[in-house]
Amino acid sequence: MKERGTGSGHGDVAASSAGDETYNARYYERLAREADRGVASHRWRMLWLDRMLDAQPGERIVDLGSGAGSVARHLGLRGAEVHSVDLSENAVACCRRRCADLPNVHFAVADAGDCRHLESAAFDKVACLDLIEHVDDSVMVRVFREAHRLLKVDGLLYVYSPNRSHWIERLKRRNLILRQPAGHTHVRTVRQVRAALEQCGFSIVRDARPTSMIPLVRWLERLWICQPLWPELGVYRVCILARKDRR
Repeated sequence: MKERGTGSGHGDVAASSAGDETYNARYYERLAREADRGVASHRWRMLWLDRMLDAQPGERIVDLGSGAGSVARHLGLRGAEVHSVDLSENAVACCRRRCADLPNVHFAVADAGDCRHLESAAFDKVACLDLIEHVDDSVMVRVFREAHRLLKVDGLLYVYSPNRSHWIERLKRRNLILRQPAGHTHVRTVRQVRAALEQCGFSIVRDARPTSMIPLVRWLERLWICQPLWPELGVYRVCILARKDRR
């Protein structure tokens, strides 16, 4: 079953069903150009992807939510064999054009919670960036369980998503600064995501809790995180590396 939003992620794609005309080919091409120009949010996302998932040549990695292909391309350039899925045919078409020079990167139109074309316990790592904020709790759990199925024992899942407790997200909910993107219907706290991962058979390896990329502000956030009174206000993103337990 194709649940709404289980294919689009990476912060450059709003939640959509595969047939939503809002997310047409021009939309994905624009997102690809922004990533290629190296906008700040893209650079920050790739920085934490490298710090947390640390893709190595020859590793088999699943990318849940292709978007415009930024994560898949980044992992592929590091030498990993990447299998990326998205519900949107427009997204996958854009990704295939963008990664045509990378024979080790593969795309498929598929539900991130039901990748039946991919074999069980066959992958070293799974990337799930800017996806879960688009889906409800039941779908998030289904995506995490699918990641668990795909991973080898001791395989790693990396989750990156907006943190509901961060001061920017709080202001968004009150319409005081930037408006919440239409697709961000389920922005969660770090604690909520950790609990869902543990429910699905993962143990937490690292909970990085990054600050924002805003100059000066990020240094203030680093100081704020160190104090005991509402430290989550300074945590810009849910940024968790989890391991498939031996069971």
